[in-house]
Amino acid sequence: MDTIVFFRVYHHWEDPKPYIALKGNPAPDGCKAWIRSLKGTRSHICWFKIQCHEFIGYSTATERDIAYLRSVVDEWLARAGLFLDDFTLGRIDYDYNFYMSPNEFRVLITTMQQLSKRIMRMNKWRSEQKPTVYYLSKSRHAQFYRKDLERMAKDLPVREVEINLCRQEVQCHAARIKYMKREYGLVRDWENWVTPEMEAEYLTTAEPVFLSGDFYSMDGAVDIIQASGLTPCHKKRLTDMLAVIQSGTMDALKGYASRNTVLKYLTMLKDLNVNPLTIKTDFESNPFGITYIANPFWGTHTKGGAGV
Repeated sequence: MDTIVFFRVYHHWEDPKPYIALKGNPAPDGCKAWIRSLKGTRSHICWFKIQCHEFIGYSTATERDIAYLRSVVDEWLARAGLFLDDFTLGRIDYDYNFYMSPNEFRVLITTMQQLSKRIMRMNKWRSEQKPTVYYLSKSRHAQFYRKDLERMAKDLPVREVEINLCRQEVQCHAARIKYMKREYGLVRDWENWVTPEMEAEYLTTAEPVFLSGDFYSMDGAVDIIQASGLTPCHKKRLTDMLAVIQSGTMDALKGYASRNTVLKYLTMLKDLNVNPLTIKTDFESNPFGITYIANPFWGTHTKGGAGV
């Protein structure tokens, strides 16, 4: 769990002193409060943000971690005479952090950038080398990047724990949180959203970005397909599909078969633990000669990478 943002609108007839105090009082390290006027009105919005990793490190948040975070926030708000239950969730970022060798990361990020769907290959940082895969929608963002490279790109110091630290992240913005309230009645509060179960849910449902299965070279993937119990016809179709992806991108599948057929073949690959994105073996894409990378993402995190 990374960033959490809450807010409360207070009107001109309310006492502003508690909100001003929250902004002005010393905040715990990793917390920040600010106030903005509500355009076109005499009301204001008080925001506060929690950087969870400043309190619980980079490991996956547990119930105990979340209880500790809640105690820090409650104590901070109480000093200003405020209560968390009076605030509304505005954003929450879920993440899973793990370590990979620099060479494996470079090959994996290159594979994902080259072969993922176009919409899933947007780059975030303004630099010559942009080692990230970044997917945007109106309500959710999903990305994969290395924390130390991100901080260096922003001219920020890198802590030892952040060296080679990789992050799989799903950001839930206000539009998503409002949708869940409107469609499912999920109240925008701490109890519903700041939980290990909700983090697991969003990291799991990001599978269209972080595809299942280990990463193989084309030859390695074909060997597994041929050794499987699939019919000769299905073996050929899966092999052909991998070739289509490697010579183009996942988007090329639109011209290869119907959507239902593609989903069927992707499920077959998932059952074989083969990722549809195959590692290229040319020197420019893969100067290290890597032909296999265990999937490091959430859901298969007991295999690849080294979880924090």
